[in-house]
Amino acid sequence: MALNIPSQTSQEFLYELNRNEIIGLIIFTLEKLEWYGVGIKEDGILAEAEDTETSEWYAIELVAEPQKLFVKSMSEKGKAHNWERNKRNIEIFVTAFNELRDSLTKEELLSKYTEFKEVLDSPDEVEKTSFKEKLKEFVSFIIPTEFSFIAPILFWINVAVFILMVLSGVDFMRPNSQNIIDWGGNNLPLILTGEWWRLLTSVFVHGGFEHLAFNMLALFYVGAMLEGLIGRILFAFSYLLSGLIASIVSVNFHSVGVSAGASGAIFGSFGVLLALLLTNYGDKELRVRFLFGVLFFIGINLLAGMKQGIDNAGHIGGLAGGILIGLMIYPLVIKPRTPKFTFSVLGLILVGVVCISGFVFTSIYNNVVQYDKQIKMFEIKEVKPSR
Repeated sequence: MALNIPSQTSQEFLYELNRNEIIGLIIFTLEKLEWYGVGIKEDGILAEAEDTETSEWYAIELVAEPQKLFVKSMSEKGKAHNWERNKRNIEIFVTAFNELRDSLTKEELLSKYTEFKEVLDSPDEVEKTSFKEKLKEFVSFIIPTEFSFIAPILFWINVAVFILMVLSGVDFMRPNSQNIIDWGGNNLPLILTGEWWRLLTSVFVHGGFEHLAFNMLALFYVGAMLEGLIGRILFAFSYLLSGLIASIVSVNFHSVGVSAGASGAIFGSFGVLLALLLTNYGDKELRVRFLFGVLFFIGINLLAGMKQGIDNAGHIGGLAGGILIGLMIYPLVIKPRTPKFTFSVLGLILVGVVCISGFVFTSIYNNVVQYDKQIKMFEIKEVKPSR
C-alpha cells in the first residue's frame, strides 16, 4: 500500500519550440528510451520507467507549455537512492530529448503530435475502483510485506492483546483500572516495587475498543509511511523507544493512577517524522506539504488530550522523545550504513535513555521514601500518651 512518503524531483527546461512540437518530441523520446506511457492529458504524458538495477518503477510526468518542458520523476518509496534515481531519470530523459531535437524536423514533431491528439480525443473509459480493490488496499496494510513489515506486526500485537483481554472477561468498551493493571498497564507504585516491564507492556494495552480503534487508525497513517522512509530496524527502534519514553514521562507526572495505550509511541513516530521533515532530506516542496499535515494532526490531538482522563503527559513525552530520536538517527537515514555501525549507534541511544531513566526513577523513589518518613513522623507526633 502506498503510504510511504514518496520521493520526487522536478525541473523545467526552456526550448524554442511551441507546445505541440514539445509534445511530439516527448513521444519520440519515450519511444527511444522505451519508457511506457500510462496516461495522457491535454498538456502532456504520464509514463513509467524501470530502474533495472533495483527493479523499481518510477512515474515520469512530462508537461509541455509554450517554449517550456516540465519533467518530474516520482517513486512511491522515499529511500536515499530513490531521490538520487529521480534526478538521474530527469538527466536521462533530457539528454535523449536534446539529441532528438537536433535530428528531427518540426514537421515530424507535429506529425507525432497529431497521432497523440487522435488518441487524446478518443480516450478509453477509466474503470472505477471497485469495492473489492479498495478492500484489498486496506487489508494490504495489516499484512506484512516487503515495503511495510513492522507496522502490520505492531497492529496485530495490539489487536491480539485486546482480543485476549476481552476473552478473559474484560469489558469490551470500558475496562476498569484493575483490568488495565492486570494486563500490564503503567502504574508508578508497581514500577517502584520492581515491575519495570510495565513501562513497555503498557504500550500494547488499551482501555476499550474506541481507544484501540483510534490508535490503530493513527498507526495506519504514520506506521507504513515512516517505515518506508527510514526502514524496518529504525522504525521498530524509534516506535518502541518513543513508547518507553512516553511511559516514563507519564509516571513522572502522574504518581497515582493507571495509563496505557499506543498513543505515546504513535506520537513518537510523528515526532520522528516531524524531525526529518524539518531537515533537508528529500524534496523541499514535498516536505512542506507533509509538514503541515503532521503539525495539524499533532495539534488537534494535543488539544483533544486536554480532556480529563487522557494522558497528555505521555503524548508530549512521546512526541519530544520522537523528535530527539529523529534528529539522532538522521545521519543513518540520509546515508546507508553497515548493520554493525547502525546497531552501535542505536545501542548508544538506548544506553543513554536507560541512564536518564535510572536517574529519574531514583529521584522519584527517593522522594517517595522521604514522603513516607514524614508521614510516619507525623503519625508518631499525633499519638497522645496514655494515662
